[in-house]
Amino acid sequence: MDYQKIYNNLVESRKNQSVYSDKYYEKHHIVPKCLGGTDDAQNLVKLTYREHFIAHWLLCKIHKNHSGIQYAFLCMLRKQPTGERILTSRMFEVIKKNFSTYKKFYCKLENPGKSQNSRNAARKRMLENNPIKMNPSKNRTAQPIRIYFEDGRIEEYSYAKEFCNLSGIPYATMKFWLRKNDVNSKKHKILKIERI
Repeated sequence: MDYQKIYNNLVESRKNQSVYSDKYYEKHHIVPKCLGGTDDAQNLVKLTYREHFIAHWLLCKIHKNHSGIQYAFLCMLRKQPTGERILTSRMFEVIKKNFSTYKKFYCKLENPGKSQNSRNAARKRMLENNPIKMNPSKNRTAQPIRIYFEDGRIEEYSYAKEFCNLSGIPYATMKFWLRKNDVNSKKHKILKIERI
């Protein structure tokens, strides 16, 4: 069966129709956007609810291996505010089969970031070009710190994480305080933290 011819006849017959007996109609992209279609008036046609459904069904038959076309039709199968779309079991089987074939093919492609080679390359890059090693002054949490408390105590630690481990303060909070350079934490009774 020539689905392209049927689709073209449907679109051509509706292109010049301005009055619809049915109140409800939808705008349809003659050349779908996923195939390079635009929002220009020449590429849009008004279709009734049923015609729009059939147009997308025909596009699925024409472009069996195109994921965008299959996905657009799947979106039409969802419940709409104006009512539910009803489809036959054969329609449902074909569309699900086409979409799952596409997904199976692309899901088999290995994520390059998960391979052992890419992990080793990233590890090597970080060992050679680690910004913290190249410029240690940027690593605020690895430097000795002095903490001024509200009760007048002053304590020194060899690095910030040491204080975090002892006091139970989250490491991310300490990093924020050191970046901000203005602590004044009433909860932890800290007035000031400075790097030595």
